[in-house]
Amino acid sequence: FLCLFLLASFLPPDAAFSPLPTQSRSKVRQPPNIDSKLSSLSEINRFDLKYSDPETRRTVSEKRRHKHRDQPVRILLIGKPCSGKGTIAPMLSRTYRAAFLSVGNLLRTEVQAKTELGVIAKEQMSKGLLMPSTLILNLLNVRLSQRDCTMNGWILDGFPRSEEQAKLLIDSKIVPDCVIVLDRSDELIKEFALGRMLDSATGIIYHPRFNPPPKEIAHRLVWRTDDTKEIIEKRLEQYYQTIDKILSYFTDVPMSHIDTSKSDIEAFENACEFIDQILTEKRKSMKSTEEKENDEKDDDDVEVPGISGGRNDCSLLRAVQRCNEHNIRDYFPVYLAGEQVGFAKNELTAYLKAFGGSAAIYVEGYSHKKPALLLAPYASSAEERTRTLEGLVQILVSAGIIKKSSIRGELQDIRPLTHVTRKDRPLAKLERAAMIYFGIPSCGVHVNGFIRGKNYGGSLRHDTSSPPQSLWVGVRSMSKATYPGLLDQMVAGGLSSGSSLRENVERECVEEASVQRTLADCVVPAGMISYRYSTRKGLSTKLLYVYDLELPHDFVPYNGDGEVDEFKFYSVEEAIETVKQ
Repeated sequence: FLCLFLLASFLPPDAAFSPLPTQSRSKVRQPPNIDSKLSSLSEINRFDLKYSDPETRRTVSEKRRHKHRDQPVRILLIGKPCSGKGTIAPMLSRTYRAAFLSVGNLLRTEVQAKTELGVIAKEQMSKGLLMPSTLILNLLNVRLSQRDCTMNGWILDGFPRSEEQAKLLIDSKIVPDCVIVLDRSDELIKEFALGRMLDSATGIIYHPRFNPPPKEIAHRLVWRTDDTKEIIEKRLEQYYQTIDKILSYFTDVPMSHIDTSKSDIEAFENACEFIDQILTEKRKSMKSTEEKENDEKDDDDVEVPGISGGRNDCSLLRAVQRCNEHNIRDYFPVYLAGEQVGFAKNELTAYLKAFGGSAAIYVEGYSHKKPALLLAPYASSAEERTRTLEGLVQILVSAGIIKKSSIRGELQDIRPLTHVTRKDRPLAKLERAAMIYFGIPSCGVHVNGFIRGKNYGGSLRHDTSSPPQSLWVGVRSMSKATYPGLLDQMVAGGLSSGSSLRENVERECVEEASVQRTLADCVVPAGMISYRYSTRKGLSTKLLYVYDLELPHDFVPYNGDGEVDEFKFYSVEEAIETVKQ
């Protein structure tokens, strides 16, 4: 009834999806315990490095976001190995909205996507050879031409690493607005490198002395096998041999040397003060407002005409259309275990590019050479993917993207978009409140509780030969996080992982409307609908299994779980009118 009118088109992509390669473990290993890391460090802590937790860094970087909001900035970030580039760069990216480009990450995504360049890169790396500078530059040019870089600017790390690469950069007219050189003592660099560990689920870097990890994530920690004293010393030697020659190509570009040996927050603040000065000068030479608006206008800024019918069009067709309003160009495809499972907003994708760690990575050319967001790319089983996604949800909650109060502790299954309804094992499980942020279909069961009969003088008489005349409609509790106070089916609830449709519908009947189990056994499948519409959180994608339940004429529903404030008794015609409105 109510639900059946919300006809929708849930169109699966018609592309074939290639499986994601498994993670190469050659560069990481599992530490037996934290003490083994401490044993490789100096006996006495001679350093006064203050290393903040991720939440503090996010809070500090967000406080500056209001400044220079409409001014793109191009930053070249250079520094010794382990000088803090991986810590400072995401903070700067969040503050200035600039895309953080790590050449190492770009190459790794090309390898995973098995592009032509990725095949070459994999072959070169397997032989222990460096990638040709011209190929890296081509990869960089493609990335810099994309919309987020042209509109918001970029932060480049990992290129140039030689005099040849610096010359190529300048000759290609890739000129930064400023150069930031991060510096810390060699002794501290060795101390940090020998102790750093990575949370394989969240990408957060820990250190037993400067940033000890929580005990509960010890099983997820890994470290790089090339973090040895000999290799670090060799990398430092290479840095000293090339840095002066590299910087000589940027003598006409504003440059600042920033000490990162005291505090990551202090180093970030110093970098921001320098960048703010650059942007203030840049603002003075900006084009006129009219020219700027014309430059920024292109086809992607034009709103795509939606479905016909104005907002005041009170019809069943318009009700269906409201449930399918979205522009798919505002979203990136989301993949899990090589299968597309949803869509993520551009803003969320940009955030995860900087802060998603290894739990969510951005790939330039994944399926059909189109960009995509890969979830849990290094997990090899459904259980491991579920654990990784749990860490990702924690990141989004800590960042304030997902409200902590909305977390239900209820997991839902994730399946490929092409096989959402299949009954085999799911790819992973995800917190129900997070499904919408990744546009992953959220399944539910809805029950129309109706009564047959004819109205004689205001009273209903049971008549099995007549069509349904009336139905009970629930008023959603004002405490509900979504659509409080609005009308709903008599029974409606999400499909929890591990529950069959029958089990779920019978449980919801008892909890939401106090339907006796013997009566709940009489529910009849009436169909399935799906729809997708844009929200502030993301692309709300629903797949609802609809059931009909014929009720005795003297039945009165009573809510038992606090999710319904009251029930109203409507004729079918009245119920249809509420849908139109």
